Parts: sequence; structure tokens; C-alpha cells
Amino acid sequence: MSKISVGFGFFNPKNLEEALIKAVDGDIIVIANDYKEKSITGLEINKAISIIPRDEAEFATIDCVLSISSKINLNKIHLKQQIKVNLKGHLEATDCVFETGEQTAVYVTSGTVALSNVAITSAVNGIYGGENSNITIKQTKIINI
Repeated sequence: MSKISVGFGFFNPKNLEEALIKAVDGDIIVIANDYKEKSITGLEINKAISIIPRDEAEFATIDCVLSISSKINLNKIHLKQQIKVNLKGHLEATDCVFETGEQTAVYVTSGTVALSNVAITSAVNGIYGGENSNITIKQTKIINI
């Protein structure tokens, strides 16, 4: 297990996409709190990783669609676009904010989702669960606007 820094440090990946290419199962991706993902419409995550902010007192922002087909842990992440959990996908999100506007915030076609202390704001649906999905929600607020 290693830590991969994004948005800070001279030799580190410049963006989340580069970090995901470099990562292996079990790695932790640490995102600078002022980091802004640029020109990415979506990212496929097929490695078992964790994504956390550099400064755990603040949130790190991800502004692209995440499509998950492995186990991923998010902690203190402010997600501004949809997160899709596909077959074999397993999302654990703790202390996060999902603010997705016109998209369903968490779209689970077939996978597992565990949300703990998450705030979801969406103009459509906060969470969609397909037939073979397993969703656990604890201390989470869902607001449809």
C-alpha cells in the first residue's frame, strides 16, 4: 500500500486520472484540498483504492463522473457530479458531500454502497438502486431540490 499525492508535490501525478493509472489495489490517493480536476468528463475506477483529502479538516473536490467497478473508499470528498456503482462495484463513503445538480447523485446498477454521514443534494434523485444493489445508509441527509 502506498500513498499517491495529487495536486501537490513536484513529482506527483498532476491529476486524478494519472493517479488512477499509477495506483494499485490498496493504495490511498491523497488530493490537495484546493485541487480542481480539469477537462475530465468521467473516470473509470477499477482498482480497490481510497481517496482522501490532504488536510483532513477540509474537503477535497472531485468534479467529474466516477464510474466504479471495484472497492473504493471516499472520505471527506465533495463530489460535484454523479457516482455510478457498477457490477462488482463497492462504494464506502464517509463524511462526504455529493452535490450533483441535475443528476442522480449515487446511481447503483448492481453493486454495494455504504454511506455514513453523507449529505446528498440533487435535483433528481439522491440515490437510485437497481435490482441487484445493496445500499446501507447511516446518518445521511438527502435533499432533492
